[in-house]
Amino acid sequence: MKKRNILINIKGIVLFVSQAILLFSCFGKDNKRIISGYSDKYWDVYRMNNIIYAKARYGYHFKNDGTCIYYSYSKNEIKGNFKRDKFDFGDVIYPETWAIKNSSVINILGLDYRLLHLSEDRMIVVNVLNKQDTMYLKLSEMQ
Repeated sequence: MKKRNILINIKGIVLFVSQAILLFSCFGKDNKRIISGYSDKYWDVYRMNNIIYAKARYGYHFKNDGTCIYYSYSKNEIKGNFKRDKFDFGDVIYPETWAIKNSSVINILGLDYRLLHLSEDRMIVVNVLNKQDTMYLKLSEMQ
């Protein structure tokens, strides 16, 4: 009788663990879809390191294949509109990638950020190693 109870308990634990793994893997996929869509999405940076921008000056282009490009806006003086220019980091080389590490950590250009808030049009992240490095991102109107 005791062996039967132990087997039932083991089956229950295995079922619970497998469902938990499935559930957490779905969270990661959903976060990836929110961030990059089915192909790619542009996110504008409105706050970085306690500097608040009235207009976006920088942004990220998250692609579904894991590519991430950091860019800055430049104003076209003739047309009066803005365009995206790939940001030049100088001698510093960052990997142009992004990935969801688990349901609450995203790696952007080689740096780990904790997702504090993520919705279809807003994202707030804080650097795992430097709590002062916080970014507020908003889905770009120029997709």
